[in-house]
Amino acid sequence: MKFLLVAINAKYIHSNLAVYSLKA
Repeated sequence: MKFLLVAINAKYIHSNLAVYSLKA
């Protein structure tokens, strides 16, 4: 369960970073 949470969190952070890069 914890691993799944970390995986989802990493995916969310990666998506956030991609959006931030697109905006910049």
